[in-house]
Amino acid sequence: MATAGGGGGALLAGVGGTGGAATGTERTGTGVASDGFVTVYPCGAARPTASNLNLTTNDTRANLVVSKIGDGGKVCLFTLNPTHLIADLAGYMPGGSPYQPVVPERLLETRPAGQTGYTGDKPAPGQTLELQVTGRGAAAVPADAAAV
Repeated sequence: MATAGGGGGALLAGVGGTGGAATGTERTGTGVASDGFVTVYPCGAARPTASNLNLTTNDTRANLVVSKIGDGGKVCLFTLNPTHLIADLAGYMPGGSPYQPVVPERLLETRPAGQTGYTGDKPAPGQTLELQVTGRGAAAVPADAAAV
């Protein structure tokens, strides 16, 4: 697994000092080399057999995904085939509270010209990126958030 971000990952934490139960992020695949899919899931859990984003060759496609946060405040992004990945935070759902929108913020960008939360080449076939989603950014998703 590759870690997205320097020194252990790209991080987000603490919205207004309250605990969060979920956040919404938009995941985008672009520069797709061949048909495939992306699966987003909590790091530390088994990768599910479902996909969150289905892509075709030379496609750019986005999809809003709500994912449980896994071990160490990370979500994993698995790509079946080579594709650049983008993840924008749109909001979160604190435990027992309604959705809290935030000013959209890019947490992950793998394209060379604007890499954010990642360094390296286009994610390879079968690669899983670990994206830290707690502890960083203007949105400051709480460290105890349950999902993004």
